[in-house]
Amino acid sequence: MNLLTDTPIPEESREIKARARAFADERIRPEAMAHDATGEFPIEILRAAQEAGLAGRYFPEAYGGSGWTLADRLAVIEEWFRADGGIGLALQLADFGAKVVAMHGSDEQRSAWLPPVAEGNRITGLAATEPRGGSDLAGMGTTARREGDEYVLDGEKYWTSNGVVADWIVVYARTDEAGGHDAYSLFIVPTDSPGYEAETIDDKMGLRASQQARVELDGVRVPASNVLGEPNRGFYQIAEFFNYGRIVVAGHGIGLAAAAIEEAWDYVHERELYDEVVADKQTVRHELVDMRERFEAARALTWSGIDRRRRRGAPRGRGAPGGKPDQQDPPRQRVPGRVRGGQRRPARHRLRALVRGELKPPWRAALGPEHDRRPPRHDQAPFRVRLAHLASHEW
Repeated sequence: MNLLTDTPIPEESREIKARARAFADERIRPEAMAHDATGEFPIEILRAAQEAGLAGRYFPEAYGGSGWTLADRLAVIEEWFRADGGIGLALQLADFGAKVVAMHGSDEQRSAWLPPVAEGNRITGLAATEPRGGSDLAGMGTTARREGDEYVLDGEKYWTSNGVVADWIVVYARTDEAGGHDAYSLFIVPTDSPGYEAETIDDKMGLRASQQARVELDGVRVPASNVLGEPNRGFYQIAEFFNYGRIVVAGHGIGLAAAAIEEAWDYVHERELYDEVVADKQTVRHELVDMRERFEAARALTWSGIDRRRRRGAPRGRGAPGGKPDQQDPPRQRVPGRVRGGQRRPARHRLRALVRGELKPPWRAALGPEHDRRPPRHDQAPFRVRLAHLASHEW
């Protein structure tokens, strides 16, 4: 069963999709459960993806990048997350900071910082979230004060993508004491700078092979030339960056949902109960049809957003979030929760990993089990959060 068909994919993106699927089947899927068990960063898989031209190059060809369109990126992300969400996210985030530079850096900055990433010699990241500020981009406390031709950065960042493994990251910091939307800037910060300290956040609930880190900036000095664009425009720059890539986040859930439904489909057609194949049970069939309908609707909505961007040039972000609510809702949770309800789930069964990877949106999936000790009321929370407490127990 193959739910990620080529039907909605633009013709020009199908070749890259096929390459991504072949790579996922050869390199990601065989090692997915091992990395989910240990949480080890898949550096060898990342290097192989870079060599294959599938990772670390999502920026213009003029700077050594792949020149991929948003459709190319989504087609690849679907396939990677179908194989494994944690490894898929690790591969996707290798050029996370580089994409910010590509969008908002000067020609000089792009020429200096992007080619080494494209060559596979550098890994990048992004530091925006903070322990107390969460994702409130207008309320971050990390500061950057100007001293001559340098900026001095102080503060703490959390959930920093590739904070330990990256060679450089983009840091979001306050440059105006007045605060507000016009008080923040973006900086390119090499991770070997004095005063930069990072530690990996271990034992995450889901997407365990990807790396998020706690980063402490203690008097980190960077040249003024490392500011992206104009000072105090960082809020608008990072908001535009997030809006641009928002539709690709829908591909996370679509890939994981496809894997979960395919896994359940195989299971119910193999298992017999009361001298009958489970797939022949009417209730099971209803569940499968319902999940398939929801999945196809979510995927169609996501790709229609891509199509609008491609044909009519809709503004960045328009149509992008549409696929997220549906693809992050019941289809993949119903699969393990009901269709596979007749067997106790091994701790490292693949469906368990799939559910843990999508109980929360990808940027929150790193939360550990200690954050889910008191599950919210069932009638007040989204389905993906209502199941969060189940993920930390033996099924």
